Amino acid sequence: MLGRVTRLVRAPGGVRAGAILLVSSAAVAASSYLYNLICIRWLGPKSYGEVAALTALSMIVFLPLLGVQTALAREVARLRGRAEIAVIRRLFHVSVRRTLLLVAVFGAALTACAPLLAHAIDLSWEAVPVTAVLIGLGSLLAVCQGFLQGLGRFGMLGASNGLYATLRPALVIPLLLLGLGVAGAMAASALAAFGAVGLVFWTLRDLRHTGPARGRSVVIENFGLIVGGLLAFTILTNVDLLVAKAFLSPEEAGTYASAALVGKLAAFVPAAAISPVLLPSVTSRLQRSEDVRDPLRKSLIVAVAFGLALTGVLLVVPESFVAWSFGSGFANATGLLAPSAAAMTIYGAINVHLAFALAIGDRRFVWLLGAAVALELALFSVLHGSGYQLIAAMALAGLPVIVVHEIRSPAAGWRLWRPPRALER
Repeated sequence: MLGRVTRLVRAPGGVRAGAILLVSSAAVAASSYLYNLICIRWLGPKSYGEVAALTALSMIVFLPLLGVQTALAREVARLRGRAEIAVIRRLFHVSVRRTLLLVAVFGAALTACAPLLAHAIDLSWEAVPVTAVLIGLGSLLAVCQGFLQGLGRFGMLGASNGLYATLRPALVIPLLLLGLGVAGAMAASALAAFGAVGLVFWTLRDLRHTGPARGRSVVIENFGLIVGGLLAFTILTNVDLLVAKAFLSPEEAGTYASAALVGKLAAFVPAAAISPVLLPSVTSRLQRSEDVRDPLRKSLIVAVAFGLALTGVLLVVPESFVAWSFGSGFANATGLLAPSAAAMTIYGAINVHLAFALAIGDRRFVWLLGAAVALELALFSVLHGSGYQLIAAMALAGLPVIVVHEIRSPAAGWRLWRPPRALER
């Protein structure tokens, strides 16, 4: 038993890697809370609702490209297992060039559409181009972090996240003091992403400074599957902020966004610490024909336990504490905190299952998430009159994913404690 624990701790995908990412994700979560708290206190409900909506928009738009991180991590882990370093080097050069081209084209298009987008959901139009820059830098950061993840350099992956976490709240204060408002808040995120990109590029200098290797073409297995799965998950967990901005009053949208900021930690903190380790770990185990149920079982336990614990804490948070933390204008967010965390606990479990599904190439789970997106959008068309209705729509869209997965999948949670059996790809 002691030897097994020692091997797990020393493994790149084991406890040590998870601990590193847990610390870095906790730092990102804490900095995000501090950043949003500064924006909440400084800008008030109406303008903070714009910041939350633009942040959600950036997540929805660049997460398809963030899917590249997962795809690259999976491919790099596979190539590393075969000691094909030259192919990894060539993949790095190709990925960076293509990402720079795509984000340049998309950034120009989003900037051109800024006035229309601002009018459609009542945003400050000058903040939209800044958001386009943030999306571009975030996409490039995702690509580079995919290589760190696949190469098992979790320490530097955590360091880049930590740098972003440090810069974001530190930069937003002077930008708000300059009177830049919503645009300044988004610029702080963009500048922090720029710093993280610089650190990651320096870390990957062994790939960057050596010319691209010649040889066979590089093909990323299941690329569309990975991008589609992550896009579906991102829409499911972020589009509610855009719906709130479109249908609720500016003050109500800001209040809902402040509650969602806390409640969504139930999904995003475990996802940031678990999924980046789970996917390459399962991929490597599959290459060695080893049992892959153990990391999935442990990941589900951690994700669900964290979500339930957060829900319990938020259930007893007094209104006076919320008013003291966010300001008196956000006191009405108190009742939304625990329901939001409970709903997002569902998505914490879904994220773990998604990471596992992408590792084993389970296309049916991704199609299941696509159906959940359609269901959630349909629910939002009728459930958009209050924050409670938005949370209910999210929960009602996520629950069928868990139910259907538990019925049909050989990797269902209740099957993980049964004797080992092969998982079909």
